[in-house]
Formats: sequence, structure tokens, C-alpha cells
Amino acid sequence: MKANFSKTFLVIVLILSLPQVLALGMQLPEREESDIAINSVPLEFYQKWLFKSTSLFDASPTIIDINGDGELEILIGSKDSLLYCLDKDGDQLWNFSTGDEIFSTVAAANLLGDGNLEIYFGSKDNFIYCLNSSGGLLWKKDLGDDIYSSPAIADIDGDGLRDLAVGTVNGTIYCLHGNGSVIWSQYLTSGGIYVPIGLADIDLDNHTEVLFGTKGGLTSAKFYCFNSTGSIKWSKVISDPIYSGTAIVDLLGNSKLEILFGTNDKNFYCLNSTGGVEWIFSASHYLQSSPSVGDINNDGVLEILFGCYDYNLYCLNATGSLMWSYGTGQGIFATPTIADIDGDNLYEIFFLSHTGTPTFYCLYNNGTKLWDKVLPVGTPTSVALTDLDGNNQLDFLFGNQGVYSFEVYSPPQKGKIIWRNFRGSCYNRGTMDQDADLIDDLTEEYFGTNPLLDDSDNDSLKDWEELNYYHTDPMGADSDKDLLPDDKELFDYNLDPLDNDVDDDGLLDGFEVLFYGTDPKTNDTDLDGLTDYEEIYTWLTNPTNNDTDADLLTDYQEAITYGLDPTDKDMDNDYLLDGEEVLGYYAPTNPGANATGYVFTDPTKPDTDNDNYTDSYEIYHDYDPNNASSHPEPVTITPPPETITLPPETITVNNTVNHTITLESGLTIAVFAVTGAFAFVFVAVLARKRKELT
Repeated sequence: MKANFSKTFLVIVLILSLPQVLALGMQLPEREESDIAINSVPLEFYQKWLFKSTSLFDASPTIIDINGDGELEILIGSKDSLLYCLDKDGDQLWNFSTGDEIFSTVAAANLLGDGNLEIYFGSKDNFIYCLNSSGGLLWKKDLGDDIYSSPAIADIDGDGLRDLAVGTVNGTIYCLHGNGSVIWSQYLTSGGIYVPIGLADIDLDNHTEVLFGTKGGLTSAKFYCFNSTGSIKWSKVISDPIYSGTAIVDLLGNSKLEILFGTNDKNFYCLNSTGGVEWIFSASHYLQSSPSVGDINNDGVLEILFGCYDYNLYCLNATGSLMWSYGTGQGIFATPTIADIDGDNLYEIFFLSHTGTPTFYCLYNNGTKLWDKVLPVGTPTSVALTDLDGNNQLDFLFGNQGVYSFEVYSPPQKGKIIWRNFRGSCYNRGTMDQDADLIDDLTEEYFGTNPLLDDSDNDSLKDWEELNYYHTDPMGADSDKDLLPDDKELFDYNLDPLDNDVDDDGLLDGFEVLFYGTDPKTNDTDLDGLTDYEEIYTWLTNPTNNDTDADLLTDYQEAITYGLDPTDKDMDNDYLLDGEEVLGYYAPTNPGANATGYVFTDPTKPDTDNDNYTDSYEIYHDYDPNNASSHPEPVTITPPPETITLPPETITVNNTVNHTITLESGLTIAVFAVTGAFAFVFVAVLARKRKELT
């Protein structure tokens, strides 16, 4: 009974929970339908789009903003003889038709010096092609045989301009200028060149070496090192064909470059700059996968990754010892690519297996599987990594029977991409990009930028953007030395960061913005006819106010037209503004007014008509300031009589009588007064004596 009750209760709980479960299911992100089965997805990602094709893609994708419009494009060749350019949504922008299949992976760079990126690739029709960003043919050159090799870009001949190197199936290595002219070429009897070319100054002699292996022909297969002038510096005999491209890195951090490649003799080689063997790792089958390199576990030491036909992906340490391997059950000859997918500073590895059932893999840095996805039948390319649409989510792209795009949507952040495509960067040199700025470490040496910083000058512009889109100095935050950083000029002020005086007014843009408050895009900010420079340094006027002294005349009118002082509003100090005198003072009742009621005077003279009355007085009192006879009549002023009241016993004198009391008269009167007083006293005394006697 108790058991039945428990079962009944459990059923009720499940029924009541069903709506919540369904609601949660309805809240899951929508995904496009995919023809790829998902085996396991510890981290969540989905297929964004598929560009379908009737033909296989054997060339790996190159992802770059080829036209500088701020949007990434995908460039990839196909067996249908077409090079495709797709936008970030997988829509075709254009295609270019060659005469045969395309196995060559695109290299992109501005070699022609016009500031625009060019597209370089080879075809089985024997031609190497150079296209512009819209797919137009700039030039093509017949190299005499099929081209499977992917061109690589560096300054080979030491003239300061970058060149390209590519090989042909008949065994000829070519070094070409960016315009297609041949610098040098060399035919080799050791067989065809199917591999991408490695370019680096491996011996630190300030000259670029050209590194590649051959298939073998009249003689055994060899690995070659050519100098910059087309001579063989050294070569190493290999018993079997070489189909692996070369990786070139400083494995040990001692400023010495090592050369890494696999061969069909089942060995993976590490050579030094003179061709000596540093170490060899032996596998059990062909090694045709071009290696990639990175510090995948963030321990400060580089690891080496490559696939093998024995079904394993191998990870070696810098001294050639096996760290781990991952078995797929299928052959691997694509290049592993490396990125920190979740921003934890530990790197994940992405690669495709090729034989049997092709599968897309992602491994943790320790070789354990993060996910795998089964693909339709085909021969997949190497995986290219990028944030395709700028949403801070990592995208994976590769070719197969079409071009596939996948995107991570959980977790929402991504870390660095240090080996982003088949050859590490769009220059196809075979080295890593430690700062993930699209410029591989070796090419950063050419530009003089910091390979560990994506913004070497800290101006908020990536080195790649400065070099290829804005053409500013990636090592100087203020390319034109005008006191404004390049990013401020571009995005805050809409100025040219390569022109320190955009409006050609003689003032640096930075001075105009930071000190003068003038507009650096126009040479006359206040539109008064005087340039900002003239106002500041010649006339000492305000370049942002067309009437500095507020006298109703523009600074230009005062300085140039009327010869007045544009900083003094009343030059003649007659209490009339200069503008009032020049343009007219409205006084319709004034006898000097014109038909419209205005009176005009000379702003340089306080009394225009020289009648001893200022212009302002005459205008205010309705006299004509331009007529000397128009002024007030002279007035005689008679002062009123002035009466002086003296103290008592004084004499009142009428000022209208010509009478003067002299000092002498005054003394006389005083004497008489004193004498009279003594006489009065004397008489009084005598009278008193006489009375006493009687």
C-alpha cells in the first residue's frame, strides 16, 4: 500500500513538472538546421551557416577584412576552379575563375604600395594570380606547371619591400616582386614542391631564407634552405616525400629559430639554422600535417602540434618528447589551429580528420576531448578561427563539400587566437601570432612592432589596423606629430592622422583642438574672412568670434576693408561704436541722416566735421556731424550779483560799485576805536573820584 502511494505521488509530481520542463525547452536558443550530427558538446556551439557547393574545397580558408570596410571576408579556393569571397553571413560577394582546381591557400598583403590589400594564390592552371579586393585581376603569371604550393610573403631580397615565394609541381621555386616580376627562380631535380614556403631570417644575418621540402624525383626528396639571392645555403636529404609545410619558431627562447616539419618517412624533424638535426620524433605513418606551435598550457614553454596518418594528433614539448596524443581512428593531414575559446588563458586545439568519416575535433590543452562533430563525406581543410561578426564569440570555419561556419555561444567570451589558420596568418609564413593581432611574430619584426602586444603604441588602434587600413605608425601613437593621438583624430575629430594641419591654416590640428578652440577642418573657424592663423598671430583677434570687439563690424572688415583695429570697438573714443559710424547710426530726425534715417561718420575721428563738437554729441542733439556749420549757437553767460554779508558793525559792499576797503583804512578805524574806549574809561574813573570827595 505504501509503495503504491509512493508511485502515485511520483507520477503526480512528474505530471505537474511537465509544463515547467516544456517551458524551459522553449527558452533554448534557436539554431539553424544542420546536416552535421552532434556527438558531444560540453561547451555549447552551433552551426551558423553553410555555403553549399557542388565541388570540394581543398584549399584552407583565409579570413581577413580584404576591402577595409570593417567587415571580415572569407577567401577560399575550390576544385571547381573558382576562388570564392564570402561575407560574414556566408553569402557570396564575388568569385574569380581560374583554369583549373585551386589547392593553394590565399595570402593577403599590400605589396603594390597603394594602401590596399592584394590577394595572392596559385592554381593547377600553372598561374599565380594577384587580385584586388573586389576580385578584379591585377596580374597573373605563368610559372610553367601546376601550383599546389601556397605563396608566402616577406621581404626576401632585402630592398625593404615585401615579396612572395611559391613552388611548382615540376620542382621550381620562385621569388617574385609584388607586381609579379621574377626576382629569381631555381629548378630542382629533387621533385615537385607541393608544400607552402617558409620564410624567415633563421641565422640572424638580416637576410631572409627560403625554406621548403620536395617530393623527390630524379633524386631523393630534400629539405632546402635558399638564401635571399636564390642560392642554396644547405639542404638535407629525406628518404621519402615531404608534403608538410614548415613551422619556424624559437622553441627554447634563446633567440635562435628552429625549423619543424614532417615527412613521409614517418619522422618529424627539428632542424637548426644550419640544417643540423636538433631532434627527431618518430611516428608510425606518414606525417603530412603542417605543424602549429603555441604555449597551449600557459607554462611559458612552447608545444608543437601535428597530425599523422596513424590516426593520432601529437603534442610534443620543445625538446621533442611526447606530451600526449589523441587517437581519432582516421588519418589527419590538416594543420591544428589554436585558440583560447573560453578566456581562461589555457588553449584549445581544433583540427579535422580526413579518412573514413571526416570529423571536426576540439581538444583541451591536455589532449582530452572537448567535442567532436561528424562531417559529410569529403576532404576537410584546416580550421580557420576568428570572431567573424564582432560579437565576442569565437567562430570556426573550414571547407569540405561547402564552407562551414560554427560559433560558440557558451561561454560568451573568447581569449587569444595564436595560430588562426593553416599557416598561422594571412602571410603564410608558418609561425605563430602570440598577440593575436593578425600579424605573425616574424612579420612583426619586419614592421618593427611588438609581437606580444596587439597595440604596440597603445593608441587604441590594433597594429594590423594601423598598417593595413589607416596607414598610421603602429609604433607611434601620434603619427603626424600634431599632439592628437591617431585614434582621437580618426574617431573623435574625424581628422586625417597622417596630416598634422588638415585645413592648411598654419596651425597644428592639436593646437586648434586643445588650445585655440578652432575647427581643425576649416582654416577660418568664424567665417570672417581671416584665417585662424592670421587672427591669432597677426591681428590678435578671436578666431572663434567674427567680431572680436563687438562693434558690429567683422574682424575682416575692420582689419582689411576699413583699416581699423579689430580689437578696439571705438577707435576715436567718441562714444560711438566703429560699426555705428561705418554702417550708420539710426537717427531719422538728425539733419545729417540719409533717406533711410542713418547718419554716417568717420570712425577714426571723434569730430568728423571739425566743429569742436564730438560726433556723438551732435548725433544725440540732432546736429549734423558731417556739417561744420551745424552745431549749437555760442552762449554768453552773465553771472548774477553776489552779495557778501559781513558780521555786525561791518560794511555791506555792493560788488557792482568799484569800492575797495584798504588795509590802511581798517587800521585807522581800529585806532579810533581803541582811543575812544580809553577816553570813556578815563572819564568814568574821574567821575567816581569826584563823587567820593563830596
